[in-house]
Amino acid sequence: MLPTARRSKMVTSTKASSTSAAPTATGLPKAPLTGATVNIARIAGTVATASSNIPSSPAAGVIDGKIGGLSLLGLGKAAEEWVAAGTSPQWIELKWTKQYFMRKIVLYGRVNSLNTVTSGVLSFSDGTIIKVSGSISSTGSIVSLGSGIYASSVRFTTAGTSLTSTSVGLSEIEICECSFSSLPSQFDLLSFRAPNTQRSSRFLSHE
Repeated sequence: MLPTARRSKMVTSTKASSTSAAPTATGLPKAPLTGATVNIARIAGTVATASSNIPSSPAAGVIDGKIGGLSLLGLGKAAEEWVAAGTSPQWIELKWTKQYFMRKIVLYGRVNSLNTVTSGVLSFSDGTIIKVSGSISSTGSIVSLGSGIYASSVRFTTAGTSLTSTSVGLSEIEICECSFSSLPSQFDLLSFRAPNTQRSSRFLSHE
């Protein structure tokens, strides 16, 4: 069950096209729009891979629907987060067999605040690159994708980290195909559940 009373922020991002991004999704079909309440990261068949991970915290931890992990006191479940085997740069990637339309991405940092990611890069299969700056909060940091991106994969590469960081990672990744204005009133964008979770939006800034 997801924790309650969580808040999210918006990080700064710069959108640009680059040949250094992930390969384009040539020939892959575009999936039909699935609706405002769908977290694309949780769709069946989503594959999560990473540059590295410690055995107890695999890449799949970011798509299990649980915002968790080990706290400073060692409480919680290690399998509910992705933890790399070292510091930046490290990457984690979500991949599908179809192209999905994406408007918002929510990155959740590790609950262990000593290991905070402070900047990174989102790379999409269509060649789009978005530079993200601002600490990735364990309560959720939103990256707006503007008018939207059709892609079959998205990779987040960590860059800056807190001075105390020894192993970077993320607790969860959520992806929504809708704009905030199109969300039905009974749903919460961050959790894609009824709003009794008391979670509100906190945005990451954009350069």
